[in-house]
Amino acid sequence: MVTHKFKYCPYCGKQIQGLNISQLNYCKFCGNKLNRNNRSSKLKVQCTICHEPINPERTSSIKCSFCDSPYHTTCITSWLLKYNSCPMCLNVYIMPKQSVFSR
Repeated sequence: MVTHKFKYCPYCGKQIQGLNISQLNYCKFCGNKLNRNNRSSKLKVQCTICHEPINPERTSSIKCSFCDSPYHTTCITSWLLKYNSCPMCLNVYIMPKQSVFSR
């Protein structure tokens, strides 16, 4: 049985990295099962915002530089314009002022 180790719960987004994940079967926050069997050799990566699969051959994607959460470029662009932070780790991104570009 192959198990996956998570930094964050893929269901509720809470940080579980500090916990003993090898013995942890369920997220202590939402109760969902964390140790899953690897049914295929290729893991399916989902956008953390829309939960749709990310196919790197068809759509552009990006990962947060702090928590490595994957996003479709269009999803994270819309999200950042509204909230200016990563949906998973809540890292705040600095938006440059327009006066910087007008020089």
